[in-house]
Amino acid sequence: VRLEMTTMWSILLYRLSILTIVVHNVVGQHSNILELTTLSSGSVRVGDGRVGCTFTYDAKNEPVEKPKETVREGREILMEYHNAKKCTHKQKELWDYMVCPGSEIVQTITENKQPISLGTYRGFNGEGYRDGGDQGVGEVPIREFYSQGTVCEAASNQPRASVLFFACSHEFQILNIEEPRTCQYRITVGIPEACDHPHFRNEMVVQVEVETWFIELTQLDDGRYQCQAYNNGMDKMGMVQLADWSLKFDGTANTQVDSYTVKHHNREVLNGDYIAVEDREIAASMGYTPKTLEFLSITSK
Repeated sequence: VRLEMTTMWSILLYRLSILTIVVHNVVGQHSNILELTTLSSGSVRVGDGRVGCTFTYDAKNEPVEKPKETVREGREILMEYHNAKKCTHKQKELWDYMVCPGSEIVQTITENKQPISLGTYRGFNGEGYRDGGDQGVGEVPIREFYSQGTVCEAASNQPRASVLFFACSHEFQILNIEEPRTCQYRITVGIPEACDHPHFRNEMVVQVEVETWFIELTQLDDGRYQCQAYNNGMDKMGMVQLADWSLKFDGTANTQVDSYTVKHHNREVLNGDYIAVEDREIAASMGYTPKTLEFLSITSK
């Protein structure tokens, strides 16, 4: 069946508290556009009574539980990041940020790739450094101080400086970037080791992200049906971690799953151990852990 867009016969726009969906149907093809947001959950269906497909998602990730007996000194944990020279990146508007604990924090202008130092590492708050706040030396949560960054003309030619906090996250990533004063930054980095640890922030710091997903149901030339759910990863990587998900055929037609594909970070194929396959559905298996999925597809027999 040749797919040809002839007219858009209905548009429905509705808003939920943290979810916006635009729905439109096309002759020979059904499709949805979904704004998938951190902490959102729900399901979106495409199709009609005969053949349909439903994408169910849950981005409400729970904090990682750490056994009490594995708690180590917070500074010992951070020194492992220092020694491994680990860095993490985050793009925000026209800027790209790189945080390398124990080394440097760099802000880069996306257009011309010009690097701006937000400070080089000076030490922990327990080593005689403090950020001028009410908390004294040695108090928790642990934070790191970075100074002597690129000179800031807007702040009387003072060098840029940053305070780096650590909070619970499923992976090593930048969670939040603030600039409370001109060229003075407060940055929160998430690490799994900080979850339920007394030396770090105890709360789960949620990184609020939004990415556009497309859900499409198509009839192929050989009569089979194909359903795909994917983000607009052509211009940026997936950011929203899905704690649970499924992609399922429904309707009166015989649409058993014949083949499937699931891809996650950087469009890498997801290990089949994390995928449960049933008659008309694929879903996250019992062994699945939250990941930034980017592409799901099922094809009927």
